[in-house]
Amino acid sequence: MKPVNIDVKEKFLNITWDDGHISKYINQNLREQCQCALCSGESGVFGKHYAGIKQKINDKICPTEFRPVGRYGLNIVWNDGHDTGVYTYDYLRKLCICDKCSK
Repeated sequence: MKPVNIDVKEKFLNITWDDGHISKYINQNLREQCQCALCSGESGVFGKHYAGIKQKINDKICPTEFRPVGRYGLNIVWNDGHDTGVYTYDYLRKLCICDKCSK
């Protein structure tokens, strides 16, 4: 499964997948779900967990660029300058809020 079209709106994002499913996302929620080390934290060499930076994501957040990462994900560049997160295709499908997926 991979995206075949990405449609960016002011506050929303739709991804059409090669299986025909159209996933829907709220930009602000998608940005808040970033799993990069900066946002969600990371483990150090000796098992210590370093917490991510708590950020206030405003409702005007919007993706500006999408970069494929291998065959498994997308790197999303946001208009707040953030660009280190990789959203795997499986993770994106789980985050979908369309009527079918949110049931």
